[in-house]
Amino acid sequence: MANPQIENGFTKIANELLEEIIKRDFSKREMKIILVIIRYTYGFNRKEAELALRFISDATGIKFHHLSSSINDLVLKKVLVISEGKKHKQGRTLKLNKDYDAWDIDSSQKSNSSQKSNGSVPKKVTDLPKTVTLSGTKKESLKENIKKNNVQNDLNDTDFNKFWNLYDKKVSREKALKIFMRLKRTDIEKIFENLPEYINSTPDKTYRKNPDTYLRNRCWNDEIIMLKTSTDVKQDNSIWEN
Repeated sequence: MANPQIENGFTKIANELLEEIIKRDFSKREMKIILVIIRYTYGFNRKEAELALRFISDATGIKFHHLSSSINDLVLKKVLVISEGKKHKQGRTLKLNKDYDAWDIDSSQKSNSSQKSNGSVPKKVTDLPKTVTLSGTKKESLKENIKKNNVQNDLNDTDFNKFWNLYDKKVSREKALKIFMRLKRTDIEKIFENLPEYINSTPDKTYRKNPDTYLRNRCWNDEIIMLKTSTDVKQDNSIWEN
């Protein structure tokens, strides 16, 4: 029986914005896309996120070949905003435009009807100007981003919260979260197998690695050396005395 609790993670969104989304006449696909973007932006206390098409497709259940046109419509309606990454290695980021007064819900319908009347084929996401294309629309970029983001498919913030609380060294949460969300499910399972023994080996948190360091260096694969107690030391000494 499902028993969701807010202490396992929740998404904070202004009621005013949520009510406006409910009022608008979005299609089922559009609503799914909007909700998943809210989930992976506001759900992690951030305004925007780098989400590959394949990741959004898996999260919403929308067929990949339908996803591009739906996102394109939401961009034309000014409901979604796609921007270039601030760093050279970053892809384009996606966010919800919370200025709902700027939304133009009829824009894509006008655009499509105009194109059809002229006998032209509506543009796909890959045909749009660079400022309104999604990360991965070019062939090479798509492969790179799918490879990088596919590892996120089975992850959720409940797993990270569990790790964060078990690790019990509250340092550099954002860094640790970013690394954690790139891990594979098999790695996460190994972490939870390894963590109790590692924590027992470092009862003094001063000597425990920062959580982001533990994740970045994949320390769950390291040999764990337990600290000797005073009793253990006495026993070792007694062997030499005899």
